[in-house]
Amino acid sequence: MPTFSRLATSVLLLALLLPVPAASAAEFNVTVADFFFAPDELFVNAGDTVNWTWDAVAPHNVTPVQEGAFTPSETMTEGTYAVTFETEGTVPYFCTIHSAPDGSEGMVGVVNVLAEGEPLPEPLPTPRPAPDPGALPSADDAVGTALAWSSLFDDGAATTVLLGRDDVFADSLASGMAQGFEDAPLLLTASEALDDRVAAELTRLGAQRVVVLGGTDAISAAVVTQLEAQGLTVERVAGPTRIETAIALAQLLRPDATSAFLVRADGTPDGDPTQAFADSLSVGGLAASTLDPVLLSQTDRLSDSTSAYLQGSSIDEVTVVGGTEALSEQVATDLEALGIAVTRVGGATRFDTSQELASAFLQGPPDVVLLVDGQAPDAWVSGFTAASAAESAFIALSNGPDIPTTTADLLLVQLPAPAGTPVLCGPLTDPVACERAGVMGQATSLPSPDVRFAQMQGSNEVPPAPDGPLGDFTLLPTPADDAVCYEMVTYQLGETATGAHIHAGGAGVAGDVVVALTSPGDLTTVRDCTFDVDPTLVTDIFANPADYYVNVHTAGSPGGAVRGQLFAPEVIGIVELQTSSEVPPSDAAGNGFGLFLADRDDDTRVCYFMGFFIDGEEAAAGHIHEGAPDANGPVVQELALPPGVPMTGGAAEGTLCVQVDPALQAALLTSPSDHYVNIHTEAHPDGAIRGQLFNPFAGPPPGAAAAFASAR
Repeated sequence: MPTFSRLATSVLLLALLLPVPAASAAEFNVTVADFFFAPDELFVNAGDTVNWTWDAVAPHNVTPVQEGAFTPSETMTEGTYAVTFETEGTVPYFCTIHSAPDGSEGMVGVVNVLAEGEPLPEPLPTPRPAPDPGALPSADDAVGTALAWSSLFDDGAATTVLLGRDDVFADSLASGMAQGFEDAPLLLTASEALDDRVAAELTRLGAQRVVVLGGTDAISAAVVTQLEAQGLTVERVAGPTRIETAIALAQLLRPDATSAFLVRADGTPDGDPTQAFADSLSVGGLAASTLDPVLLSQTDRLSDSTSAYLQGSSIDEVTVVGGTEALSEQVATDLEALGIAVTRVGGATRFDTSQELASAFLQGPPDVVLLVDGQAPDAWVSGFTAASAAESAFIALSNGPDIPTTTADLLLVQLPAPAGTPVLCGPLTDPVACERAGVMGQATSLPSPDVRFAQMQGSNEVPPAPDGPLGDFTLLPTPADDAVCYEMVTYQLGETATGAHIHAGGAGVAGDVVVALTSPGDLTTVRDCTFDVDPTLVTDIFANPADYYVNVHTAGSPGGAVRGQLFAPEVIGIVELQTSSEVPPSDAAGNGFGLFLADRDDDTRVCYFMGFFIDGEEAAAGHIHEGAPDANGPVVQELALPPGVPMTGGAAEGTLCVQVDPALQAALLTSPSDHYVNIHTEAHPDGAIRGQLFNPFAGPPPGAAAAFASAR
């Protein structure tokens, strides 16, 4: 459900454990974010108090898995809930809305209560502050690039430093985990002699120990002698090949690891050197955070050395990074034969893989996005040495001066924090790409009143096109006066899109193209920006949205397949459609979600995204009712239903608008929680799934907590 993703990810926050000292007991804080608890595990003593503080868009609650362990919280989006734990034991808890019914997975957490006075595990170290956005100092070579990233460490802040060879990436390929585990930068030097700049940096950092990556062919004995002459302890981690070096690093630092990443060890037959490390660029930063070892394998099968290591290790989960051209299906089969659970995360390109990794592993926005040129032959230099740049960082990829659409998707939707996502650019990153990524990181989405929205359908075209497909378009404000950033979604378009534009023209008028947008092609969702637009035009589009429309063209409808007039939206609320919310509860099998918006310039118009699934049943009708969560009320507005998703029976998804009485629009805006939405089927004429309207930006609605808490 694209609209939900846009809302939810725009407000995700990371948090750290903050102990509050007290005379005889302590307090611990947990952030209730979308859709996780941070931290999700606590160690406390009997008599200590845990404070859960909400910072979320969607409604959440804190409920013990074992009934009676503590009193559940109400369902809300803001406020604090406190529990004092008096009895020793392990207390798992969950949000009943966004977890499995038994609390086994989803939005879950646990409080481990130790005896009063029993020492608690060592607290997490205070993280280094996130670096400022912008660009690092320029660099002319690999050594200088590594030094630029290392400059983010304060003087005397790194007692351990990793050292790799400056002209070959092989032994640095698996260094991400080590950088995070040791909180250590990766420096590079020539093989035969220690670079003077590196020697000076070791002194500045206050280094006491250097971990050398690779054998003497990579870093010579002469370099080790020079390091020891500086009074440093030197530890060499090496194997016959890069594969064994990665294993040695895992054995040294993470002998008890239970999960790992697996990446390709070698390049392609055509000799493209970037292919070997392409899928590892973003993995390094993730491994620095998760502390999962990065292991290597050949492409056609699991390498013997890696297989032997895994058989003797405690690792039972492996994430295979990259598509089958990087690591074949045989590699996955070989892992499964060892009894290891395998998850593949990979796309058609390194840019797609980076996006997939973010989707799979990031629970919230990082402190900073590190932008690295992912296509440059020496991309490894910046990508690998960036892994230690911040406690919470993600390495995103540019392509020369361009921001690929998958990276734009990350910056505009998946990674943003409420105050924007800082972007720090590597020394080798093109300045144009750096500037554009910075703009994307600061784009604002719903519920900002500054966004502009359009609901698209065929009947809006001039002349009208077939009215089956739907779409929606959100224009995102940015700090740049010459950028048009947006999210565009099409539903059941039925054929490949050939173009997309913003046109000048009011409703019922065919106007000229004023901004070319990225064509969706075969995609359903595109998030991107068009740059170098006339600033006067950008200002006018936001100021006078009704004078502009958006449409998508196809070969079958070259004049436009779906079109929508821009308008200024105001959030009415969201609904989570559940069978348990019906009164009495429905025995249907289904669920859904909806987002409702009002047109601020038209008091008779309400637009909404709805996506839902009812197993084995087709939706027959949808309504807005007036009524409290525990009561049935009269229909106040019939809703048009989005078309069914092909091949999925009772599934439907799309954005539509309806004409409403002005008094109803006003009532929905001022008291959304006095209304509910439901979907009816022939088998469930009184309602199959239902949800109370809820404005997530105005606090929990009176009386709605019970309905949300009972939802599964």
